[in-house]
Amino acid sequence: MSRTMPLAENREQTDVLVIGAGLAGLVAAAEALDAGRSVMVLDQENEANLGGQAWWSFGGLFLIDSPEQRRLGIRDSLELARGDWLATAGFDRDTDVWGRQWAEAYLDFAAG
Repeated sequence: MSRTMPLAENREQTDVLVIGAGLAGLVAAAEALDAGRSVMVLDQENEANLGGQAWWSFGGLFLIDSPEQRRLGIRDSLELARGDWLATAGFDRDTDVWGRQWAEAYLDFAAG
């Protein structure tokens, strides 16, 4: 049987406590370390999932029909990107109106 220690018995000292090991949290931790501070990073995920949402996007950018894609012969368009996004997002609830509007605005931005 495992026993959880009360918080009073499980104290650690650190100069900086970063909540969240996503990209922003990791950058904040690195900057604090570079400044000579001791740092503790607290995240809900384990080490295998380090990076938060950046892990899923691979730190990438979303571009639509860019010059690089055209140069490489990759066929892309705003219509293809919109179809992919909407098929994946599944905006099928009344409460999805703002998410859908954000997606449309982002698609227009990425296509520009």
